[in-house]
Amino acid sequence: MAQSTKFHYDQNKPTGPQVDAAIRATKQPLRLDRYWLETAFALALLLVVAAIFGSSWLRVGVVAARRINEGSVIQGEDLELVAMPSQPSFTTTSAVAGLTALNEIPPGQALRRETVGMTRAISTRTIFPGEVFDASAVDFKVGPYESDALGWTVVGNYAKDVIAKGTVIRRSMTADDRKAMVAVRDIPPFRLLTQDDVAQPPARTFSVVSIPARSVIQPSQVVTIDAQFNAIVSIKMPIVPPLTTPGSLITLIVTVQANAPGHRVSAEVLRSTAIGEGAIMVLALPSADEIAVMTAHDVRALQEEDSHVARSEGHS
Repeated sequence: MAQSTKFHYDQNKPTGPQVDAAIRATKQPLRLDRYWLETAFALALLLVVAAIFGSSWLRVGVVAARRINEGSVIQGEDLELVAMPSQPSFTTTSAVAGLTALNEIPPGQALRRETVGMTRAISTRTIFPGEVFDASAVDFKVGPYESDALGWTVVGNYAKDVIAKGTVIRRSMTADDRKAMVAVRDIPPFRLLTQDDVAQPPARTFSVVSIPARSVIQPSQVVTIDAQFNAIVSIKMPIVPPLTTPGSLITLIVTVQANAPGHRVSAEVLRSTAIGEGAIMVLALPSADEIAVMTAHDVRALQEEDSHVARSEGHS
């Protein structure tokens, strides 16, 4: 009698495909771990190389892009940035532009502190705390480069401490909380001050005399006019009106043509300079009346609250 063989199927026992999947699953973390280990090793190797070479590839410095002659003022186009094997003196071209070459610098040579000079402000007398730095207090001379020394930018600053004659002015010697108004460029008379003239121009403020560039603007050199006026003229008066103090309001009687009726123009006295019995008067008035006043056949000045009349004999 033949024996029969019984097979018992256990559905919970893993089959061949299931075993393969499990093996692959256990190998995947090993592959990830190996990836991160290799990445970390590569990064560590880069850090070691950077340390060995002193980070030479990470440093940039300023070199001469072309030959710079001794004594010349260095311009931005004279410079360029390149990688350097040693610590550079300057890392930006803006830090060098405006300095003076103390000797000839060939193309490609790094600019170092000892090869460049700067215009330094030097006190010409004893300067006391609260005194403004102006042309009477400092002189400007080219000397060795000093990162904390001040040049032309010192003009308009105020002294914080007593400064002896012959001292190089440094940032620590100036007050940080205020600065006088300084002319950025030459300012002609009767110009409305803008940002092209001073850093922070006050509203409705005009120059009344010529003001040289880089000088501290004195209160007597400018005037702030009433809001209704926006132009300034200078008129020569043979007879001075009774009241000519700055800020006085007068009325001009303007006659455009001979025998024509005159019309009134309000004006503000800004300055009156005596010349004999007359005066040169600087007046603020509406810009709409400026041409009429300057080209008029006749102009008379009638002081407000007064009946005195002065006839003009010419304009400038």
